Amino acid sequence: MDQKLIGKRALVTGSSAGIGEAIARLLAAEGAAIVVHGRSEERANAVAHAIRADGGIADVAIGDLTTDAGADAVAQASGDVDILVNNAGTYRHLTWLEATPRDWRDTYEANVVSGVRMIQRLVPRMRERRWGRTWDEIEHGAVRDMVPNDVGRLGRPEEIAAAVAYLASPFAAYVSGATLRVDGGTIRSV
Repeated sequence: MDQKLIGKRALVTGSSAGIGEAIARLLAAEGAAIVVHGRSEERANAVAHAIRADGGIADVAIGDLTTDAGADAVAQASGDVDILVNNAGTYRHLTWLEATPRDWRDTYEANVVSGVRMIQRLVPRMRERRWGRTWDEIEHGAVRDMVPNDVGRLGRPEEIAAAVAYLASPFAAYVSGATLRVDGGTIRSV
């Protein structure tokens, strides 16, 4: 399938293995020049080599995105990109009682703040080149592909807040042990 990606440059964070590697390989097969990212130079180079062996274009950017210095290094090595896939992340299988506040901070840093770092470093130039996606496009695609619902959009913070305020109020005194879905009809009761 021709996704019209020839001539585009894509940074896929966390693409030295797993889902990120699969994304990088598919984008490369569609004609995008790929920046393979990881913390392991050996693994990132192996993925880049495999992409090149399949006829694709691939560079490598090494850095730990949980630090500003690592994000700076990755952004500099990546150059101007048209596509940023914030895939890097981690998940430790810990229970609520096992996970310490430090574990939560580390997970948040790796899964959220690392993406923010890359957005701040790369998206301004993407906008200058008129590439990337607006929130409306992202929301429409997310609702269509991931969370189809009766309302046709994602929930708004105020709607969630209203449900919380209701449950905390005396008006919900008789509500106990129930699940209140504020999801626009994504999940329907039978």
